[in-house]
Amino acid sequence: METRIIVETLLKSLDMKAATFAKSVGIVPTQVYDLLSGKVKKISDSIADKIIAAYPEYNKFWLLTGEGEMLNSSKNKAIEIECEEDYQTAIKAGLRLIPETSFTFAAGQTELVVQNETIARYWYLPDCKDCEGIASMQGNSMLPAYPPGCKLVLKRYSYDYDNPNSIPFGSVFGIVVEDKITGDYHGHIKILRRYRDFEMSKKYWIAHSVNSEFDDFDIEIAQVRSLWIVKQHIVSDIIL
Repeated sequence: METRIIVETLLKSLDMKAATFAKSVGIVPTQVYDLLSGKVKKISDSIADKIIAAYPEYNKFWLLTGEGEMLNSSKNKAIEIECEEDYQTAIKAGLRLIPETSFTFAAGQTELVVQNETIARYWYLPDCKDCEGIASMQGNSMLPAYPPGCKLVLKRYSYDYDNPNSIPFGSVFGIVVEDKITGDYHGHIKILRRYRDFEMSKKYWIAHSVNSEFDDFDIEIAQVRSLWIVKQHIVSDIIL
């Protein structure tokens, strides 16, 4: 969508003239007229931020690109970016994109090598500024909270190997574990709990499922190769 049309649609939605709108968001009227005339081809990130500050119901991604919904829904919208054109548009607009990798967390049944995963697509998540990657969930062990096929929005979690019980127990983590025998990597999505016994707590975390049909099991801390905290998840295009 052309920027001129975006601005015209915005003004019509707000039932405002250009000068009144400019004053309401704290910019000069000529900035609006330049966008309407096509003299300026894109809404800048700083102007978009001013619009969102004044009218938070509007979707910043739509303002910058014309893609997606004009208004934010009652839940945050996740924007999936698969084609090169949309990717370049988002990058030029200054949006922070999060890569979705090809590995799948499948309750320990799927091998994954974190170093070699490929990027399947990118996502723009308006309220997830510190996340680093997105992976898929399979299996029923975390139902109903995390259904199979949902996308898990992850942030790498650093912890002290000498003090492994400093992590926020009770949170949902993605844990990548190396098999002692085969050297394969396995991914788990689990709630991590702490052993009450001090000696056991130094060696193992308890992996707990949401679905009561699945038993708890031990994760040997020494075999953990990366730890990710699940910040959000996406079902269809809704961030939860």
